[in-house]
Formats: sequence, C-alpha cells, structure tokens
Amino acid sequence: MAHDSEFDSPRLAPSRDRRSWRISLLVALSLLIPGLVIFWPFLFGDAVLLYTDIGRDSLNSYYTDFVHLSNYIRTNGFPSWSFHIGMGQDLAYATGFLVWEPVTWLPARFIAQALVFQHLVKCLVAGLLFFRFLELCRVATGAALLGSLLLSFSAYLSMGSCWYLPAEELLAFTATLLGAEEALQRGRWVLLALSVALLGWINPFYFYLCALFLGCYVPARIIARNGWRPRFISKKTLPLAAVALLGIGLGAFISLPYLNVVLSSPRGSGATNSLATLGSFPLFGFESASHYVTALLRPLANDLLGTGDTFRGWQNYFEAPLTYCGLISLILLPQAFVRGTRRHRVILLFFLLWLIVPTVFPWFRYLFWLFKGDYYRTYSLFSVLGIITVGMLAFTRYVEHGILNQWLLVASVTLLVAVLYLPIDVLQSVIDSRLRIAVTAYLIGYGLVLLVGQLANKREVAACVVIGLAVVELVHFNRITVLDRKIIR
Repeated sequence: MAHDSEFDSPRLAPSRDRRSWRISLLVALSLLIPGLVIFWPFLFGDAVLLYTDIGRDSLNSYYTDFVHLSNYIRTNGFPSWSFHIGMGQDLAYATGFLVWEPVTWLPARFIAQALVFQHLVKCLVAGLLFFRFLELCRVATGAALLGSLLLSFSAYLSMGSCWYLPAEELLAFTATLLGAEEALQRGRWVLLALSVALLGWINPFYFYLCALFLGCYVPARIIARNGWRPRFISKKTLPLAAVALLGIGLGAFISLPYLNVVLSSPRGSGATNSLATLGSFPLFGFESASHYVTALLRPLANDLLGTGDTFRGWQNYFEAPLTYCGLISLILLPQAFVRGTRRHRVILLFFLLWLIVPTVFPWFRYLFWLFKGDYYRTYSLFSVLGIITVGMLAFTRYVEHGILNQWLLVASVTLLVAVLYLPIDVLQSVIDSRLRIAVTAYLIGYGLVLLVGQLANKREVAACVVIGLAVVELVHFNRITVLDRKIIR
C-alpha cells in the first residue's frame, strides 16, 4: 500500500546540489548552441525577428504594442488608459507584456534588435523548467536533456518567435507543470501559485485552460503512482486547488481589469456568432479532407505542407495543428505500452483518446475552446507536453533497462514512413517532396540507432547518437520555420 511519503523526496546533499548546478549549466549550454545556429542571421546578421508574410502580426500588432508600452511607462508610468490606440483603449491587456515580453522595458529604438535575444531566453528557460520536471518524474538525465531540446525547439515555441502568444503559453504551462510536480512531491507551492497568476496575465481565459490542465494532469499523476484511491486523490488535489486559487488572487490586480477588457470585446461578450455556429456542429461530425491531411503530416514536420504564405494545409500556418516536437517522440510513444502496469496502460490509452478524438471529431475541440474558435493552439501545446513526457519515460526505460519491443519499433517507423507516401491525391498534392525525403531519412536513422544499440547492448552510446541526431533534425527543421519567410532586414 502506498503512503503519502511516496511523494516526498529527501533533501539534496550539498555535493548533489553542486552536481545539479553543473548539470543545469550543461543543459543550458546544450539549449543555447542549437538556438545560436537557428537564429544566427538575427543575432549576427542584418535581420530582425519581424515578419511581413502571414506572420505580419509580429510587426503590425506586437511590435507596435511593445513600442507604445515602452513609451507609455516612460511618460505616464503604470499602464492604465491610452488615447494613442483608436479613440482610447484600456491598456490592461498589455500590462502582462511587462513580464512576458521584457523588451517593453527597453527604449523603443532597441526593441526590434532585442526580440531575438528575448526569444532565445524563452527557449532557455522553457528547456530548463522542463528538464527539471522530467528529473522529478525520474527520467534519466540524457532523456531529460533530449526532452528539453524537443520542447524548446518544438513547432509551438518556434512559432512563438513570430506570434508571441505560443511562447508565453508554453513557458507558463511548463512552469505550471513543474509547480504541480514540486507541490506533489515536495510540498513546495510557490512556483505553482506564481505560474497560475502569470497565466492570467496572458489572458484571463487561461485560468479556465489551467483548471482543465491541472484537473487532468494531477489526478492522472497520482493514480499512475498510487492507484485508484479516491480519498488519497482528494487529499492531494484539494490543497493544489487552493494554491491555484491563491495564484488567481495574486494576479487579480492585472487579470481582473484585463477580464473587463475581454468581456467588453465582441468575442468575449458573445456578440460574434461562433457559439451558435460551432455549437450546432454535429457531435460526431467530420472535418474536411484537408484538415485530416494536415493533422496527419504536421507532427512529422511543421513545414511539410509549406512555410508561411506558401502553407497549403487546413486553415492557416498558425491556427493549424502545431504538434511537431521531434520525430523521436513519435517513434518512442508506442514503446510506452511495453511492459507497463495495467493502470499505466489505461492512463496512456486515455491520453491517446485525448489526442485522437478532438482531432477526428472537431466538436470536442470546439468544446475545449468553449465554442469560441476553430483552431488548435493550446490544445496542441497540451498534446506536445504529453507526447514528449511519455516518449522520454519510454526512452529512459530503453537506456536503463533495455526495454524495447523491436517489432513494435520496426512497425512504428514503417507506419510513419508509409504515411508520407500514401497514394492519396489530396496528400501528395500538398506535401513538400524534399522535406519528405529528409523526414524519411531521420525516421529510418532513429530506428536503426535504437535497434543496433539494443542488439549490440550499447544503449548508452545509442542514446548519445539519438540526442545528436535530434539536435541536427531540430536545427534543420527550425531554420525552415524561422528563416524561409519574409523577414525584415
């Protein structure tokens, strides 16, 4: 029978503290080097991280907001009301930028050049937070490093270099994830409360998304570790709910005025017809063929259907699924079912249903957004966090215990490659043939490395090769997302 103490960890000894500090420094360096390669033209060339293609919001909306806020705090102080926006606008919506977009503290003339440094810091912080989370989940150090790389250079965060909202979301929910784990295992509540407060500074609607996120993750985490024990689950979850409410209260001085702005907008007040339109969609109705092709291909590479204005998939480049988080994650996902306990398999099955059902039947995705929008966005983020976590747990079992179903590995790689070459006109007419070859090569490469490492009993060497190959893949694909666009120079 499990006890409460199973969530408690002994205090780290000073020597282990020093080792942890050195590992964190190594992880930071491992995250920084790919970032420098990806964003080299912005760091050392004449380009600035502003786009004039479909990502022109970075220039026409975000950049102008940053400049306005920078000037405002120098002349008027704390953001309140400005007559420089239309006929006048409450700046509550922009106050959170002072935390989430620190370039707003700079003089306006420095903001454009500083955007790339801000994004790299976000990549670094997100990776370090996720690395720490994976460590608490008892993921091996190498697997935790790989997981941090996959998250920091996932499509979701890469798109955050243009549309800044995804980067803010990823940082906030990664901190919330770590905060929940720290609270469960060590009784440390500060990070959870702060991350919830900061989520409301992005948009008060994220309080709902946070409740959904924690309401799914925390019970599943407790059940996976301790089994179905309702009283124990309640004992662990209720204090976390109280801490989350505390976080809402801490951030209320910004989130409440922001909520007033949201409720006064056409979308927030219900003046738009999205609720009637999306709510009337059949419960088990289907989407277009283009939607399913996009949902099928985008986890393999963010730009497999085109980049920026040349995107040929469902909706547009930003609102389509942003589920790419490294090919190795997709290969390892089925391995999580191998030799797992019954309750672990049940939880994994529910996670797969979370991935599949809202994608196949869009009504459930509309429900996720309370029928306010027909897009993926944060739903993709929650999926990415789950896919990487499950994949890195499977990678840990491979490295430490040699748990790998070879036939399942071959089948997984074969299936993923086969998806790229399905003889379906709507798929073959939109796929990037050159990028398809690269994806095929990476998939086969990962499969061979894992298989040879298992057969030769050189799993640690194979793990190092996998991490190196993942870095090459992430740099390759991220440079397409970031650079093959219309950039301001």
